[in-house]
Amino acid sequence: MVEADSVKGVTLTGGRKVEADHVILCTTPNAAARITPDEFVRPKAFLEDFHHTRLALAYFYLDRPIESAGVSFGIACPERRYFNLSINHTAMRPYLVPSGKAIISAWSAYPDASDLLAQSDEEVLARALDELKLFYPGLSSEWVEHSEVVRHDWAYARQAPGDCKRLLEFRDDACRHAGLSYANADYNLVSLESGVIMGKRAAQRAVQSLTELVSL
Repeated sequence: MVEADSVKGVTLTGGRKVEADHVILCTTPNAAARITPDEFVRPKAFLEDFHHTRLALAYFYLDRPIESAGVSFGIACPERRYFNLSINHTAMRPYLVPSGKAIISAWSAYPDASDLLAQSDEEVLARALDELKLFYPGLSSEWVEHSEVVRHDWAYARQAPGDCKRLLEFRDDACRHAGLSYANADYNLVSLESGVIMGKRAAQRAVQSLTELVSL
């Protein structure tokens, strides 16, 4: 809902209107592009053309614990590998896995991640399990109690040449739009901490706008 170039609330899918002095869009950039009012031309255009990576993640639930770091990185040497990162979720958050059995996942990065999208779940799992043996010595298919592929249409930002400049311009533009803020890790750095930073900035803008209203 926009009045005189200022956001005054939101219109829900069912048509109900909710008035608000400040709206914070905590969504992926593609969703933010759909929600951003047409009046905000430059931010909307940037969000509609936001570079990102889609992922097919492979998860394996094992019948035993594995001692390892929470996050492990690998390199494509001496031959190409599709998965360059693995997370031992049990090591990362043991309180969520009372059994102590290892839950491990395989992650890929652009451009290899794009090639994996065309493969079937069975093919992704087979390749992932084979490459994870480099991360976890002795890993065997006999250890796997359950496995599955989770496909993310929007996984994380992929910074292309010129994107840092576009991001700075987007953030400058967004600060000029009354009643509207954006909060997402992709607008700063690809990390949880970045999302927290953007959220705090958006909250500060919202509080500032409320302070200005009270002073009036």
